[in-house]
Formats: sequence, C-alpha cells, structure tokens
Amino acid sequence: AFENYKRGNYSAFENLDMSDIQTRGDANERETILLLGNFYKGISELEKNNNARAVNYFNQVLINTKDVVWKEKAIWYLGLSYLKANNKNAEIEFNKLIAAQKYSRKAKEILKHLNTN
Repeated sequence: AFENYKRGNYSAFENLDMSDIQTRGDANERETILLLGNFYKGISELEKNNNARAVNYFNQVLINTKDVVWKEKAIWYLGLSYLKANNKNAEIEFNKLIAAQKYSRKAKEILKHLNTN
C-alpha cells in the first residue's frame, strides 16, 4: 500500500484491512501500524476528495495516539478535510494549531482568510 501511495495510487489504502493486523507480539508495533494506516488512509481519502471518510481516519489517529506530533498532523489534515468540504469545523481545528510549532503560521494564515470571507 505504501509503495502504491508513493506512486500516487491512493486507492491501495482503500483496500487495506487493518482489523486483523498481526504483529510479532509488540503492542507498540501494532499501535504504530494502526496509527500510520489510519493516517495514510485519511491522506488518501483527502486526495480522492472523500472528505467525510478522511475525517473519520484522522479522528481515529487523534483517538489512538498520545504523541503530540501525530496529534498536530492529524488536526492539520482534519482541518484541511473540513475546509475542502466547506465545513465550519475547519476553523475549530485550525484554532487548535495556533500554539503548534509546525503548523501555527499556516493555521493563522488560513484562519485570517476564513475570517475575511
């Protein structure tokens, strides 16, 4: 699925079933696989303009990780998903990123644009 994703084939993640992931006994490995799977499924759905499905996957990332970096990434893309769908929740998500290191400037720019329209 990741190789197809790199080539721009976003449908590969659509068929990826994460319900029965088998690992070699490391619980952290399973969590990482689920995190990456949900994140890239969300990105793939966003690329295909399936914004509602993308929202579901990014919410799964938020629910299932405590890592601040991954939470910020998920919030950023969640905000973009809402923005593409013209959903008012975009503003809520971008406001959460005002204090974020990586996404603060971009979030402020989008919020400024949203508030002038």
